[in-house]
Amino acid sequence: MYIGPNVQKLGLLRNQVYLDGLPGQVRAALVQIPELEELIVPIEQITDAIRRTQTKGEHLHHVYEGVLRKAGMQA
Repeated sequence: MYIGPNVQKLGLLRNQVYLDGLPGQVRAALVQIPELEELIVPIEQITDAIRRTQTKGEHLHHVYEGVLRKAGMQA
């Protein structure tokens, strides 16, 4: 499940679940912004991972903010 920000130009939607691997648009986005991979987490880890994206000082919060910057959005 992708827990990063919506980045429509890359085809990324928050809370999107991927079954049977990642679609081509997501693989292409990973080439542009490799950090996105850290924001694709197993469903079993969602609660903790989302909390960490929202908590300043946590690594996933830093990754989330970095994705916003690299996608040309506010951070």
